[in-house]
Amino acid sequence: MEERIARHSRLPACNVSETELAELSHLVGEGAIWRIKLETGGCRSGQNQNQDDERLPQETRTLMELAAALAAAPRPGQLEIAVEAPGRGSMTVIFRNAADRPGGWLSVSGSDSEWVDRVFGGAISTFAACGDIFRTRLYGRFGYPFLSSVIPLAAASVAVVGLAVLFIPGEVRREYVWWLTAGTLLATLKLGAWISDRLLWRVLARYPYFAWRS
Repeated sequence: MEERIARHSRLPACNVSETELAELSHLVGEGAIWRIKLETGGCRSGQNQNQDDERLPQETRTLMELAAALAAAPRPGQLEIAVEAPGRGSMTVIFRNAADRPGGWLSVSGSDSEWVDRVFGGAISTFAACGDIFRTRLYGRFGYPFLSSVIPLAAASVAVVGLAVLFIPGEVRREYVWWLTAGTLLATLKLGAWISDRLLWRVLARYPYFAWRS
């Protein structure tokens, strides 16, 4: 049994064009089998994907069909490119414009170590060349938690506490302090989740993790 070598990496936020698709095709070589899936509309966390899609997920067979679908898509939601090069290996590229986990991922594996290293290195260079530093950091290790948790919870906390102070008399607050504390905590978490979803959705609409560049 041949040993398979695998390489994995995150991909930067970027604007993909026909140039990058052509470079990927050149990297894997002729005779490769392409399986491409494009979902449009994006996805809000905690919701069914099809509720927000303008178009149901579509399968494409060629890079030309993919380029046409991306150019026509109002909001690319998720792009999956799976390539199988018989006797050499496979490559998978995934980009997601989803509120629950925006990002990009690359995976290359195979029994031919030279092919794996060449395709992996070439794909990394291809996407790095069209990468966007600001958007990559926005959804990175520190930016995404700030957008999804810090800002929403801070805004929700201010709103809930402010409303409690404004509408609940001081005597009632002192008498039922534990009940009110539990209630405000629950309300803060619920409101924070709602704000997080809407905030990320709006930010992704303006700064998508991946987009098509004509």
